[in-house]
Amino acid sequence: MTEPTRFQLVARTGHPSFLDLPWDEPLEVWQTPRIVNVIRGISRHVVRFVEYDGALYALKELPERPARREWRLLRGLESTGLPVVEAAALVTDR
Repeated sequence: MTEPTRFQLVARTGHPSFLDLPWDEPLEVWQTPRIVNVIRGISRHVVRFVEYDGALYALKELPERPARREWRLLRGLESTGLPVVEAAALVTDR
């Protein structure tokens, strides 16, 4: 019997739940019809884009500590009215 995938996901209101994504696999190997190929810059971490109802979401795979720091930073910048990407969700404990 296979053990169920466990993870924690915090998604902001007004965004998808992202629960249909293959969280039990590394982001780099995801095979889902939601993946969209987008021209992008260089990144130190794996970044993939998924589409929900015409909206693109960037997913970045990082260790938990820097992911939480980036989440807080983006939310803080957004609250000041600066034009930044909107942090829609944070997934941990994968």
